[in-house]
Amino acid sequence: MIEQTLEEPSMDKGLNQASERRLDYKEKAEPAGITRRKFLKSAGALSTASILRPNLENYLKLALQATALTSPSLASCAGMKTATIDDLVNISYPEPIPQEQFDSFLKETKTAYHTLVDFLGISQRKVYINIGDFERTHVDRRIGWVMNYSTSLLRSGNHVNVWHELVHSLTQSGAEFYPEGLAEYIKIRLANRRDKDAHSWVNGKFKEYGKKVSVLDIFNERIGGIERYDPRIVRQVNYSVAASFVRYLVEDVLHGDIKKFMEFYMAMDYSDSAHKKFFGKDLRQLDSAWMEMLDKYGDKPKIFKSY
Repeated sequence: MIEQTLEEPSMDKGLNQASERRLDYKEKAEPAGITRRKFLKSAGALSTASILRPNLENYLKLALQATALTSPSLASCAGMKTATIDDLVNISYPEPIPQEQFDSFLKETKTAYHTLVDFLGISQRKVYINIGDFERTHVDRRIGWVMNYSTSLLRSGNHVNVWHELVHSLTQSGAEFYPEGLAEYIKIRLANRRDKDAHSWVNGKFKEYGKKVSVLDIFNERIGGIERYDPRIVRQVNYSVAASFVRYLVEDVLHGDIKKFMEFYMAMDYSDSAHKKFFGKDLRQLDSAWMEMLDKYGDKPKIFKSY
């Protein structure tokens, strides 16, 4: 059920800060515990907005508008409209949006939410989606997961990124290698409309650039973040490598057993011993096998079950 309401104004504002710890795989021959870093307040992935911006303030604003954030809170400001999907997804938006465009977004979001819960075998959780100006709408009133989504993306009618960001929201993950890889892989595999960026590793760009980048080169980077972005490596290649490697683990190593991959993923332990337990090889061995597979067969998604 989808409901729309008008909320009362709220004056409190706040932006929670991200916190993380880093480990360098390349400096450890046998890392004891490479874990998925827990972002205590907020963490997330940049949207499909342009990476290189001459104005840093605009760049940061664009980054915030389509980023999945962990455990902050959201409430409305004056004139904010809201919509609720099955009492699971609350959507807030301050700008007038044509009803037809908004209904299309709601339909895609509802489909994505329930499909992801079923496909990934994860629990339902409350998700807040904030459309529009981050500073006008983000205030400390609610506790939950907030996904910021730009008005321009909604107006475009291409809602494929909802699938990517909902993966972050439903699994409470940030912008590291496996979270971004899983989100991109899911977007490519399950979304009805696939944008060009999502298929960069299928349509030739990955073949041209991606195989120059080892998984080990970016495994411990916050590849969707902005503070550690390396301009020498095309950001989309990082996403492509992560998505391709996750696809390889799920479809080639586990023969489509996404539930087993999610057991590995949600355990938050990405050490060599964890890789060996679930995939039979450590990370370096899996990286080599993945590269060998690409050289021989390329990287085309397979289809399992009804998905």
